Amino acid sequence: MTDSKKKNETLRVDARVRRRETVKSPAAVVWKIASEVVAFVPTYRESREGRNKRNSIKLVILVIGAGLLFAGGTADTGAALWLILGALIAASALVLPVEDLKKRTLRTKLRKKQEPQKKAVWVSGSVVYDGRKVEVHTDEKRVGHVSLKRGKHTVEARRGDGETCLGVLPMSQKVKDGVWICTDDAVSAETSAKVEAEEMKNPARVDGADWEKLWERLNDES
Repeated sequence: MTDSKKKNETLRVDARVRRRETVKSPAAVVWKIASEVVAFVPTYRESREGRNKRNSIKLVILVIGAGLLFAGGTADTGAALWLILGALIAASALVLPVEDLKKRTLRTKLRKKQEPQKKAVWVSGSVVYDGRKVEVHTDEKRVGHVSLKRGKHTVEARRGDGETCLGVLPMSQKVKDGVWICTDDAVSAETSAKVEAEEMKNPARVDGADWEKLWERLNDES
């Protein structure tokens, strides 16, 4: 095959492509219930008046706990239940009420735990190179693209986490803007630096033979 024909030939290789999916937190209901419970926790503000309020609330809690302990001591039936309940309420005076800012901070954290989370998943896809651009596709759409005819680009190999990653960086030279193709097979290319998994957007993973084909074509034609 002549060099000109080779340059015009489209190279397509199968790949597994990482993408981010939004998933509902499996414990969202638990965190919501916890947040609603915390909403009823008594609070005070860090001021002279607030500290007086704190002491008054502690006193009320202790009185309620003592009353239940007394009821348990005199009850004919269910005495153990009253005693346990009274002891728990009285002991809660050690931590209640809580400072207002701490309560608001805790509720904010609990609300965040209810939010959908980003999860990395690997799906079937492909890497396509036609001499003019490099693209990464999933079965649904194109998720990565670098044009080789628009400004200066760079082709380089970097070390990943137990893998070698081929990067095609556009004129911006930003890792997140590039197309990244990785393999955990042994390859001939020497790596120039390290790239972190979280730096790469929608990286593709291919076998060693296909990685070598892409590496050779991109370097020969760059």
